[in-house]
Amino acid sequence: MYKGYKDYRAYLNAKLHALSIKICGSRELLDTEIDRTILLRSSQGIFPLPAPSTTLLTIEEAENIYRKLFRTLNNLKKKSETDPNKMTPAQRNAIIKLTKYEMNWSVQATFSFILGVIPERRKRLSSWEIANSKMLKLYSIMSKEDANKVIKRLDQIKKRNLSVNA
Repeated sequence: MYKGYKDYRAYLNAKLHALSIKICGSRELLDTEIDRTILLRSSQGIFPLPAPSTTLLTIEEAENIYRKLFRTLNNLKKKSETDPNKMTPAQRNAIIKLTKYEMNWSVQATFSFILGVIPERRKRLSSWEIANSKMLKLYSIMSKEDANKVIKRLDQIKKRNLSVNA
């Protein structure tokens, strides 16, 4: 039923750890939620609290924490999608139109050109993403200002090419 997992509980534990790492980069959030749940469970409180572990939770408690972390992750994604500084779809379409259709550049050439124009974005890409020219990732980290800079540079190249060919 849960491919690669011993049972539902092992699956749920793995998902809890993965969500916590996706949200904050470590399991701190999960540990905090486990501590909070254990404190709520015992009315008099257990002091000192045992080391946080998903095995201390009942299945219902683990499911509740899973739902809470999943909602938190979705809220973070929605917030990042509505970032007013993100590149707009119109800017993205303009870059694609200029590079792919008007200049007939390959994906690798476009990727290299954009990183040449905005080299500070290279730091936010992994070596694998750079080696494989992952355009979606590059577009996702570009701001409006970055996109404007790239579009202006592409327009200058296009005008230069037209004047040379005329």
